[in-house]
Amino acid sequence: MIYLDHAATTPVHKHVQNAIFRSLDQDWYNPSSSYQQGLFIREKIDQVRKDIADYIHCLPEEIIFTSSGSESNNLAIKGFLNANKNFILLIDPTSHSSIMNIKARRAKLEVNRNGIILPSFLIDRLDNADKLYHCRSLVTINGANNEIGTLQDIKQISSIVHTYQGILHIDAVQLFPTQHIDVQKLGIDMMSVSGHKFGCPKGIGFLYKRKSLRLEPLISGEQENSLRGGTENIPYIIGLGVAIKGLTQTDFHLKNTYIGFKRDYFIQELETIDNTYLLGSKKHRLSNNINMCFKGIESHSLLSYLSLYNIAASSGSACNSLSLTPSHVVSALGLDKADQMCCVRFTLDENTTLKEIDEVIHVIKRFKNSIDRGV
Repeated sequence: MIYLDHAATTPVHKHVQNAIFRSLDQDWYNPSSSYQQGLFIREKIDQVRKDIADYIHCLPEEIIFTSSGSESNNLAIKGFLNANKNFILLIDPTSHSSIMNIKARRAKLEVNRNGIILPSFLIDRLDNADKLYHCRSLVTINGANNEIGTLQDIKQISSIVHTYQGILHIDAVQLFPTQHIDVQKLGIDMMSVSGHKFGCPKGIGFLYKRKSLRLEPLISGEQENSLRGGTENIPYIIGLGVAIKGLTQTDFHLKNTYIGFKRDYFIQELETIDNTYLLGSKKHRLSNNINMCFKGIESHSLLSYLSLYNIAASSGSACNSLSLTPSHVVSALGLDKADQMCCVRFTLDENTTLKEIDEVIHVIKRFKNSIDRGV
């Protein structure tokens, strides 16, 4: 298979698998128990928590283990708004569906045609929240968009939000595997991360929450400082810790340059196809993301054809991939209605080869030619 859907999920790394299998065999005791084996498991969990905290520059008690990025998003936003009534939610219109579907007193931010939140858009909404609603704002931003790869200027956004005494939540599910994030330097108040985007199994993630912020739990219980009830998923937490150590040893500049070269080659070749254009920013973009509009070719038709040749891509977020309605992300960019149905996302990793890219381009061109000939 030629797998070009790494934004949807990634293979579980071998060293992560091995750590999980060992933990399944050895770490089956309850970490809330007072006997020696339980206390030993608790120490292992606390060590992973500390490793994450050291990596993103926060306190260990500011890390809450969850089951996914979606749970982290919900805990951050619902938990905060339930505990802090005098806030309105300002929402990035290109956010993941786990955020877009949250029902709350809210207003949408605006993005330009590349999916970038401009300072003037943000200031206008924060000003309205202050003057019209007489409340503060919880601002949630998709740090790197899962569909079009657009990168937001988090430090600039943070500065503006905090000028209005707002709180900033970053959905870093796509961003976290691609760069080192220092929550102190960037001024992030809460941040959601999902393990299966960087070599862990599905079912593990975490939320960073600044210690001074109050949240109401979505699942009651004593675990995770009473913010996320339920006995901890010990093997997956151990696996997450191994994956985080892998990130600490990653030269992101080298990795992104290497993958970015292949991305740019892919884009260049696809743009030679008539009536084809790139969505999102060329400059401010994830190094592995390509999202193209193939005008006149509906995405589900092209994806079905690619699948015949064992090529995996997607029409947008994996969580909405079976929907036949346009993605809310491409809708937010202001594309024509017809073009919104013609967008396909390809996401690479360091193991994607130029030979594979050439093969995909060849298959797409063959499909396009057959459409043009009316075959």
